[in-house]
Amino acid sequence: PYFYGAYDYHRSNGWYFETGVTHEVPLEDFGVTLDFQADAAYIMGYNQQFVFDDPAHDTGFQHYDVGMVATYSLTRALAISPSYGDFNLKGYFFYTGKLNPALRADNVLWGGVGIEFKY
Repeated sequence: PYFYGAYDYHRSNGWYFETGVTHEVPLEDFGVTLDFQADAAYIMGYNQQFVFDDPAHDTGFQHYDVGMVATYSLTRALAISPSYGDFNLKGYFFYTGKLNPALRADNVLWGGVGIEFKY
């Protein structure tokens, strides 16, 4: 479980809070790790900005996310020495859902692919 909080003093003058859980499932025989995630966000006095500034400062539960991150070890697959760092191929697949119809949020299915390097 985790908790994240941030105050935007530059533009929104409001708070963003997020709490969630993650569960990692390593599939060591394949060099793959699946990381399942779920979270919910609460905003307080937040001036939501998209294309134009909204003069209203909103408060309430805004959205939730559920999804998965799949990590494939390129270091292992390409037999690269760990002394050069860890190279991973990461795939993201998430669903974001609106919690409060009065607040700006979308129901969106999203994802992507990236390469990660850690040293």
